[in-house]
Amino acid sequence: MQVKKAFQDCKQMARVIRAAVILCIAAFMIWTQNIIASNAKSNSQIRPSTTPSAYSEYTGYMDKCVQWTGYRQFENQDYDGDGRIDRVFRTYQKNTEYCHYKILFGNQMVIDVSNQVPAIGTPSIQAADINGDGKNEIIFTLQYDMSSDMRAFGDLIVYEKKGDVYVEAQLPFERSGQGYTQGVTVHYKKKQKQLITVSLDDIAYNVDVPISQELWKTCFYKDYFKYTSVVSTVWDTFVMQDGEDAQLVCSVHLFDKWSNYGLILKLSYEDQRYIIKDVILTSDEFAVHPYRYN
Repeated sequence: MQVKKAFQDCKQMARVIRAAVILCIAAFMIWTQNIIASNAKSNSQIRPSTTPSAYSEYTGYMDKCVQWTGYRQFENQDYDGDGRIDRVFRTYQKNTEYCHYKILFGNQMVIDVSNQVPAIGTPSIQAADINGDGKNEIIFTLQYDMSSDMRAFGDLIVYEKKGDVYVEAQLPFERSGQGYTQGVTVHYKKKQKQLITVSLDDIAYNVDVPISQELWKTCFYKDYFKYTSVVSTVWDTFVMQDGEDAQLVCSVHLFDKWSNYGLILKLSYEDQRYIIKDVILTSDEFAVHPYRYN
Protein backbone atom coordinates (compact mmCIF):
# COMPACT_ATOMS: atom_id res chain seq x y z
CA MET A 1 0.00 0.00 0.00
CA GLN A 2 2.85 2.34 0.82
CA VAL A 3 4.43 1.68 -2.58
CA LYS A 4 1.15 2.42 -4.33
CA LYS A 5 0.70 5.66 -2.36
CA ALA A 6 4.25 6.71 -3.11
CA PHE A 7 3.65 6.04 -6.80
CA GLN A 8 0.48 8.17 -6.75
CA ASP A 9 2.35 10.96 -4.94
CA CYS A 10 5.04 10.87 -7.63
CA LYS A 11 2.42 11.13 -10.39
CA GLN A 12 0.79 14.08 -8.60
CA MET A 13 4.17 15.78 -8.20
CA ALA A 14 4.90 15.22 -11.91
CA ARG A 15 1.59 16.88 -12.81
CA VAL A 16 2.43 19.86 -10.64
CA ILE A 17 5.91 20.17 -12.13
CA ARG A 18 4.57 19.87 -15.68
CA ALA A 19 1.94 22.55 -15.02
CA ALA A 20 4.60 24.80 -13.55
CA VAL A 21 6.82 24.29 -16.59
CA ILE A 22 3.94 25.08 -18.94
CA LEU A 23 3.17 28.27 -17.00
CA CYS A 24 6.83 29.29 -17.11
CA ILE A 25 6.98 28.68 -20.84
CA ALA A 26 3.80 30.69 -21.42
CA ALA A 27 5.07 33.53 -19.24
CA PHE A 28 8.40 33.54 -21.11
CA MET A 29 6.63 33.66 -24.49
CA ILE A 30 4.43 36.56 -23.35
CA TRP A 31 7.48 38.42 -22.02
CA THR A 32 9.37 37.81 -25.27
CA GLN A 33 6.46 39.04 -27.39
CA ASN A 34 6.17 42.17 -25.26
CA ILE A 35 9.89 42.87 -25.67
CA ILE A 36 9.65 42.36 -29.45
CA ALA A 37 6.60 44.61 -29.68
CA SER A 38 8.28 47.25 -27.54
CA ASN A 39 11.41 47.15 -29.68
CA ALA A 40 9.36 47.29 -32.87
CA LYS A 41 7.50 50.32 -31.54
CA SER A 42 10.76 51.96 -30.53
CA ASN A 43 12.38 51.20 -33.89
CA SER A 44 9.35 52.49 -35.76
CA GLN A 45 9.68 55.77 -33.90
CA ILE A 46 13.36 56.02 -34.77
CA ARG A 47 13.31 54.52 -38.26
CA PRO A 48 9.82 54.68 -39.78
CA SER A 49 9.11 52.35 -42.65
CA THR A 50 9.72 54.08 -45.97
CA THR A 51 8.44 53.73 -49.51
CA PRO A 52 9.41 55.43 -52.81
CA SER A 53 5.87 56.74 -53.36
CA ALA A 54 4.99 58.04 -49.88
CA TYR A 55 5.24 61.68 -51.04
CA SER A 56 2.44 61.32 -53.63
CA GLU A 57 -0.40 62.27 -51.23
CA TYR A 58 1.71 64.32 -48.84
CA THR A 59 1.15 67.92 -47.73
CA GLY A 60 3.90 69.61 -45.76
CA TYR A 61 7.63 70.29 -45.78
CA MET A 62 9.50 67.82 -47.97
CA ASP A 63 12.29 67.38 -45.42
CA LYS A 64 9.65 66.11 -42.96
CA CYS A 65 8.15 63.52 -45.29
CA VAL A 66 10.07 60.78 -43.45
CA GLN A 67 7.99 57.93 -44.89
CA TRP A 68 9.43 58.76 -48.33
CA THR A 69 12.78 57.19 -49.22
CA GLY A 70 14.01 60.42 -50.82
CA TYR A 71 13.20 62.97 -48.11
CA ARG A 72 16.83 63.47 -47.03
CA GLN A 73 17.69 65.29 -50.25
CA PHE A 74 15.61 68.20 -48.90
CA GLU A 75 17.27 68.33 -45.47
CA ASN A 76 19.53 71.27 -44.53
CA GLN A 77 19.62 72.74 -48.04
CA ASP A 78 20.97 76.20 -48.91
CA TYR A 79 19.96 76.62 -52.55
CA ASP A 80 20.89 80.30 -52.93
CA GLY A 81 24.17 80.02 -50.99
CA ASP A 82 23.44 82.71 -48.39
CA GLY A 83 24.18 80.47 -45.41
CA ARG A 84 20.53 80.05 -44.42
CA ILE A 85 18.43 76.91 -44.60
CA ASP A 86 15.94 76.77 -47.50
CA ARG A 87 12.92 74.46 -47.50
CA VAL A 88 10.31 73.14 -49.92
CA PHE A 89 6.60 73.02 -49.07
CA ARG A 90 4.18 70.79 -50.96
CA THR A 91 0.38 70.97 -51.07
CA TYR A 92 -1.55 67.92 -52.28
CA GLN A 93 -5.02 68.36 -53.77
CA LYS A 94 -6.96 65.14 -53.36
CA ASN A 95 -9.87 66.13 -55.61
CA THR A 96 -7.58 66.64 -58.65
CA GLU A 97 -4.58 64.43 -57.68
CA TYR A 98 -2.36 67.39 -58.56
CA CYS A 99 -0.07 69.32 -56.26
CA HIS A 100 1.63 72.67 -55.81
CA TYR A 101 5.17 73.50 -54.61
CA LYS A 102 6.78 76.49 -52.92
CA ILE A 103 10.49 77.01 -52.30
CA LEU A 104 10.86 78.95 -49.06
CA PHE A 105 14.25 80.59 -48.60
CA GLY A 106 15.80 81.35 -45.22
CA ASN A 107 15.88 85.06 -46.11
CA GLN A 108 12.06 85.07 -46.50
CA MET A 109 12.11 85.00 -50.32
CA VAL A 110 9.66 82.61 -51.95
CA ILE A 111 9.49 80.86 -55.31
CA ASP A 112 5.90 79.96 -56.00
CA VAL A 113 5.96 77.12 -58.51
CA SER A 114 2.66 78.40 -59.79
CA ASN A 115 1.57 75.66 -62.20
CA GLN A 116 -0.07 72.58 -60.76
CA VAL A 117 1.77 69.34 -61.50
CA PRO A 118 0.71 65.67 -61.24
CA ALA A 119 1.11 64.36 -57.70
CA ILE A 120 2.98 61.25 -58.87
CA GLY A 121 5.91 63.33 -60.14
CA THR A 122 9.07 62.81 -58.06
CA PRO A 123 10.44 66.26 -57.14
CA SER A 124 14.10 67.22 -57.24
CA ILE A 125 15.92 70.53 -56.82
CA GLN A 126 19.45 71.37 -57.94
CA ALA A 127 21.24 74.68 -57.46
CA ALA A 128 24.18 75.88 -59.56
CA ASP A 129 25.40 78.95 -61.40
CA ILE A 130 24.74 77.76 -64.95
CA ASN A 131 24.68 81.21 -66.59
CA GLY A 132 27.88 82.57 -65.06
CA ASP A 133 26.35 85.55 -63.25
CA GLY A 134 27.76 84.53 -59.86
CA LYS A 135 24.34 83.55 -58.45
CA ASN A 136 22.83 80.10 -58.22
CA GLU A 137 20.03 79.18 -60.56
CA ILE A 138 17.32 76.97 -59.03
CA ILE A 139 16.59 73.93 -61.19
CA PHE A 140 13.27 72.29 -60.33
CA THR A 141 12.42 68.95 -61.98
CA LEU A 142 9.83 66.21 -61.72
CA GLN A 143 10.33 62.66 -62.92
CA TYR A 144 7.60 60.09 -63.38
CA ASP A 145 9.20 56.87 -62.17
CA MET A 146 5.83 55.15 -61.69
CA SER A 147 4.94 55.51 -65.37
CA SER A 148 5.31 52.49 -67.65
CA ASP A 149 7.87 54.59 -69.54
CA MET A 150 9.24 57.35 -67.33
CA ARG A 151 11.20 58.76 -70.28
CA ALA A 152 7.98 59.89 -71.93
CA PHE A 153 7.17 62.46 -69.23
CA GLY A 154 8.95 65.14 -67.24
CA ASP A 155 8.77 68.67 -65.88
CA LEU A 156 11.66 71.15 -65.91
CA ILE A 157 11.85 74.77 -64.84
CA VAL A 158 14.89 76.96 -64.16
CA TYR A 159 14.68 80.08 -61.99
CA GLU A 160 17.22 82.92 -62.26
CA LYS A 161 17.69 85.61 -59.65
CA LYS A 162 17.03 89.06 -61.07
CA GLY A 163 17.49 91.72 -58.42
CA ASP A 164 15.54 90.60 -55.38
CA VAL A 165 13.26 88.08 -57.11
CA TYR A 166 13.50 84.81 -58.99
CA VAL A 167 12.10 84.62 -62.51
CA GLU A 168 11.62 81.70 -64.87
CA ALA A 169 14.41 81.35 -67.43
CA GLN A 170 13.71 80.77 -71.12
CA LEU A 171 15.29 77.46 -72.13
CA PRO A 172 15.94 76.32 -75.73
CA PHE A 173 13.04 73.88 -75.63
CA GLU A 174 9.39 73.75 -76.62
CA ARG A 175 7.05 74.39 -73.70
CA SER A 176 3.91 72.33 -73.37
CA GLY A 177 0.69 73.84 -72.09
CA GLN A 178 0.61 71.34 -69.23
CA GLY A 179 2.73 71.75 -66.10
CA TYR A 180 6.36 72.46 -66.98
CA THR A 181 6.83 69.90 -69.73
CA GLN A 182 9.60 70.86 -72.15
CA GLY A 183 10.88 69.04 -75.18
CA VAL A 184 12.61 69.13 -78.54
CA THR A 185 11.36 68.15 -81.97
CA VAL A 186 13.21 65.07 -83.20
CA HIS A 187 13.13 64.20 -86.91
CA TYR A 188 13.46 60.60 -88.09
CA LYS A 189 14.26 59.45 -91.60
CA LYS A 190 15.06 55.96 -92.80
CA LYS A 191 18.45 56.00 -94.47
CA GLN A 192 18.79 52.32 -95.36
CA LYS A 193 17.93 48.94 -93.90
CA GLN A 194 18.30 49.02 -90.08
CA LEU A 195 19.66 52.55 -90.13
CA ILE A 196 17.65 55.68 -89.24
CA THR A 197 18.94 59.25 -89.37
CA VAL A 198 18.00 61.41 -86.37
CA SER A 199 18.17 65.22 -86.51
CA LEU A 200 17.08 68.19 -84.39
CA ASP A 201 15.61 71.60 -85.13
CA ASP A 202 17.64 74.81 -84.82
CA ILE A 203 21.03 73.13 -84.47
CA ALA A 204 23.22 71.45 -87.04
CA TYR A 205 22.99 67.95 -85.63
CA ASN A 206 22.18 64.64 -87.24
CA VAL A 207 23.31 61.12 -86.50
CA ASP A 208 22.73 57.70 -88.05
CA VAL A 209 21.33 55.29 -85.47
CA PRO A 210 21.66 51.51 -86.03
CA ILE A 211 18.47 49.56 -85.33
CA SER A 212 18.38 45.92 -84.24
CA GLN A 213 16.68 43.43 -86.52
CA GLU A 214 14.04 42.73 -83.86
CA LEU A 215 13.03 46.39 -83.60
CA TRP A 216 13.28 46.86 -87.34
CA LYS A 217 10.82 44.09 -88.14
CA THR A 218 8.90 43.03 -85.03
CA CYS A 219 8.31 46.60 -83.77
CA PHE A 220 7.96 47.97 -87.30
CA TYR A 221 10.62 50.67 -87.00
CA LYS A 222 11.07 50.34 -90.74
CA ASP A 223 7.53 51.74 -91.12
CA TYR A 224 6.95 53.94 -88.06
CA PHE A 225 10.21 55.87 -88.35
CA LYS A 226 10.49 55.89 -92.10
CA TYR A 227 9.79 59.62 -92.13
CA THR A 228 8.28 61.33 -89.09
CA SER A 229 8.82 63.98 -86.42
CA VAL A 230 8.10 63.70 -82.69
CA VAL A 231 8.38 66.13 -79.76
CA SER A 232 10.52 64.29 -77.21
CA THR A 233 10.25 65.35 -73.55
CA VAL A 234 13.17 66.39 -71.39
CA TRP A 235 12.82 63.64 -68.77
CA ASP A 236 16.09 63.89 -66.84
CA THR A 237 18.59 66.64 -65.93
CA PHE A 238 21.83 66.97 -64.03
CA VAL A 239 24.49 69.60 -63.48
CA MET A 240 27.94 68.90 -64.90
CA GLN A 241 30.72 70.72 -63.08
CA ASP A 242 33.91 71.65 -64.97
CA GLY A 243 36.11 73.53 -62.54
CA GLU A 244 34.20 76.67 -61.60
CA ASP A 245 31.90 76.38 -64.61
CA ALA A 246 28.62 74.48 -64.46
CA GLN A 247 26.46 73.21 -67.32
CA LEU A 248 22.90 71.99 -67.26
CA VAL A 249 22.65 68.65 -69.07
CA CYS A 250 19.31 67.25 -70.24
CA SER A 251 18.19 63.85 -71.51
CA VAL A 252 15.59 63.21 -74.21
CA HIS A 253 14.46 59.81 -75.41
CA LEU A 254 14.58 58.48 -78.97
CA PHE A 255 12.03 56.24 -80.72
CA ASP A 256 9.51 54.38 -78.52
CA LYS A 257 9.55 52.64 -75.13
CA TRP A 258 11.32 49.57 -76.55
CA SER A 259 14.41 51.58 -77.44
CA ASN A 260 17.26 52.46 -75.08
CA TYR A 261 18.60 55.22 -77.32
CA GLY A 262 18.60 58.81 -76.16
CA LEU A 263 20.24 62.19 -76.68
CA ILE A 264 22.24 64.00 -74.02
CA LEU A 265 21.92 67.78 -74.55
CA LYS A 266 24.53 70.05 -72.97
CA LEU A 267 23.30 73.62 -72.49
CA SER A 268 25.40 76.77 -72.55
CA TYR A 269 24.62 80.42 -71.81
CA GLU A 270 25.71 82.75 -74.60
CA ASP A 271 24.57 86.23 -75.66
CA GLN A 272 22.07 86.39 -72.78
CA ARG A 273 20.31 83.17 -73.71
CA TYR A 274 20.54 79.42 -73.19
CA ILE A 275 21.46 77.31 -76.21
CA ILE A 276 22.06 73.63 -76.91
CA LYS A 277 25.83 73.61 -77.14
CA ASP A 278 26.52 69.92 -77.66
CA VAL A 279 24.59 66.73 -78.35
CA ILE A 280 25.72 63.20 -77.50
CA LEU A 281 24.02 59.99 -78.62
CA THR A 282 23.72 57.29 -75.97
CA SER A 283 22.64 53.70 -76.51
CA ASP A 284 21.62 53.28 -72.85
CA GLU A 285 19.97 56.22 -71.13
CA PHE A 286 20.07 54.54 -67.72
CA ALA A 287 23.78 53.73 -67.84
CA VAL A 288 26.28 55.64 -65.75
CA HIS A 289 28.20 57.87 -68.15
CA PRO A 290 31.72 59.09 -67.26
CA TYR A 291 30.96 62.67 -68.31
CA ARG A 292 28.19 62.84 -65.70
CA TYR A 293 30.88 63.22 -63.06
CA ASN A 294 33.37 65.39 -64.93
